[in-house]
Amino acid sequence: MSASHFLTRIKRFRKILPISFEEAYITFSPIDTIYFLGFACSNICLIFTKKKLILITDKRYEESAKTLKELCNIKIIQNNLFNDVGKLIRNENIEKVIVESEKLSYHHFEELVKIVGTGNIHIRKKFTDEFSSSHDEIGIRNIKKAIQIAEKSLVELLSNIKADITEIDLLAELRFLLNRNGSIDESFVPIVLFGERSSLPHGKSSHKKIKNNTSILLDLGAVVNGYSSDISRTIFFGKPSQIFLQAYELVRTAQEIAIEHISNGCTPQFAHSKVVDYFTRFGKQDNFMHTLGHGLGVDLHGYPKISSISEDEFIENQIIALEPALYFPRKFGIRIEDDFLISKKGLKRLTTLPRELIIL
Repeated sequence: MSASHFLTRIKRFRKILPISFEEAYITFSPIDTIYFLGFACSNICLIFTKKKLILITDKRYEESAKTLKELCNIKIIQNNLFNDVGKLIRNENIEKVIVESEKLSYHHFEELVKIVGTGNIHIRKKFTDEFSSSHDEIGIRNIKKAIQIAEKSLVELLSNIKADITEIDLLAELRFLLNRNGSIDESFVPIVLFGERSSLPHGKSSHKKIKNNTSILLDLGAVVNGYSSDISRTIFFGKPSQIFLQAYELVRTAQEIAIEHISNGCTPQFAHSKVVDYFTRFGKQDNFMHTLGHGLGVDLHGYPKISSISEDEFIENQIIALEPALYFPRKFGIRIEDDFLISKKGLKRLTTLPRELIIL
């Protein structure tokens, strides 16, 4: 992505940034640095003043940071991060700082208190998260490409599923395919689980071998220019039982219910509640063990959270992952996860994989 693209993002953000000349917005989040600068770094402070954007990092990133001179002022740590942050704040005559609560550790808060005092730290909730969740054209393009890579990799993986292959071997093949198809980074380690182990929503792959008449849970994503996709499919190796087929249809219908309500303008909390209501009709509400979904972007599990307690909002040009699921301990788990763009006309499905059960 070009420097001009990031400059446009920075200018858009500055227009809604509620700061005066005596204030600064500060973030220590690598996610924000990727979003505003396209710069991946584990030790940073990003400071927005009324007129400047300042990046503070250490000498490990000095050479890479030099490429950002069109976008920001660059300060390389001479002593330690907070000594230099404090010095910069004093030099810029900053009296108050604004921070985002979800991205501020207690250690960072303590250090900022030493610099400006407790009363001069103003806490905002999900400020940059909400802003960055409404994607520009480049963000949407990157996520679409990440979806294509993930889907291509999953389809290619199917030919590798044979009797006695282990979860860990299939996982290794999936990671290789994602990399070969264009995903250089990993936003998360893919999930590959067989049979009764698929009832673990975030289980880790083991040396368990696949046997005939076994379900397979796959959860994977690709990364393109820092942007992630996230898709899940439950497939079957052999002949599924009637109980399994019925549960699969419950999950598939649950996703359709979520799509319908989100398209009609409901809140994330309401969408989640309607899926829970649907599962409750069949006595399966306790088998739905996580949220309905989440926003996608530079942050894999970003704004908005789609849960029973979410206070987030759906906004045009967000991309969300919807992942209704049912888990039956020591039996099997079923999850169907697709990625959608929120448009003026409702939800547009970006994933193209079939949602009907794939039987091998």
